[in-house]
Amino acid sequence: MKRLALIAVLLPLAGLPVLAAPLAYVPNALNDNVSVIDLATQATLTTIPVGVYPYGVAPHPLGTHVLIGNLDSDSVSVIDTATQTVIATIAVGDEPNGVAFHPSGAQAYVVNLADESLSVIDTATWTVSTTVTGFPVFSYPSRIAVHPAGHSVYVGLSGGYDAVQVIDTASLTLGASVAVGNEPRGIAVDPAGATLYVADHADDTVSVVDIATLAVIDTVPVGTGPLGVVVDPAGDRVYVANLGSGDVTTIDAATRTVVATSAPAVSGLAGIDITADGASVYTTAPADNALHPLDTASPTLLGAPIAVGAQPLAMGRFILPEASTPVPALAPLGAGLLALALGMLGARRMRPAGCPAASRRCIWPSSGDGCDETRAVALNPDTRACLPRRC
Repeated sequence: MKRLALIAVLLPLAGLPVLAAPLAYVPNALNDNVSVIDLATQATLTTIPVGVYPYGVAPHPLGTHVLIGNLDSDSVSVIDTATQTVIATIAVGDEPNGVAFHPSGAQAYVVNLADESLSVIDTATWTVSTTVTGFPVFSYPSRIAVHPAGHSVYVGLSGGYDAVQVIDTASLTLGASVAVGNEPRGIAVDPAGATLYVADHADDTVSVVDIATLAVIDTVPVGTGPLGVVVDPAGDRVYVANLGSGDVTTIDAATRTVVATSAPAVSGLAGIDITADGASVYTTAPADNALHPLDTASPTLLGAPIAVGAQPLAMGRFILPEASTPVPALAPLGAGLLALALGMLGARRMRPAGCPAASRRCIWPSSGDGCDETRAVALNPDTRACLPRRC
């Protein structure tokens, strides 16, 4: 243990990254701010003001920044994770919805629902470099995912089109599309880049798309009103947040079958993400102003709520990659000391080679909104339809 402690001390001196406790950046739509949560302690570290009705969220691949799509102010807030402040506000299209980074971190993509466009952000200058148009009229592009190799962007289309549109990131042109279920919402790509998972919100299913052939190879029934979807880092499990039934569905990626359904939350679930080690899933409960943990080893048990702000939707990835900034000034000395410590540790304690490291607001029921308060979870942010709550 003393030797391990010595290595832990010397890692920063060697200029190598040290894993910190994971942080979650949860947009609170009705507070116009973002709660920064230390997931190890479940404490709110700070609250960051952003634009009006923050909705979409995406962390930089290196964890240096977080982008927040502000639906009602038609902008993207850039949060510097070192200072926990907004360092830029970028004007984009009308009603920015889904947000995602290119794996290189050099570009980011913002889907604008109302004017049916895609804003491409240059992250060196934090400005819009290109706007991609040409989406079908009234297709309401919303959620987004980027292929892990970076060659394609996937955008969900609804409004009767009910498809996923592929965009080539080199030419920034619209390519082929694949028909999926009704009202596609959350989109996720597996780490191998072979499979696309699409939450079919109105069908209560997840469409499984083979990326090579761009064909639906399976449709998996899940809970009511699936909204968010995320794949674990190993690519073995897919987790789905269901807004209507208020539970999390776990899908075995190999068999494409449901292997677990969590106990329901008090109300519906929306955004969903997973930690880098795959040990914990977190999902937002907008009506309860909460973030719920889910231990992936016990996926039927939804953890106690973590308080955040009002109406946390968090459409996208909201957990920061676990990395930190090295201390370059001490790197030469630290590297030598680290090598010595590793030698003391002995080869038999090292990890074997090849082993993996572990105005369209979603308004909740209130008098005069036309929803039965005893049965409604929310107004759907895209269709404005009341969604039933299953008790």
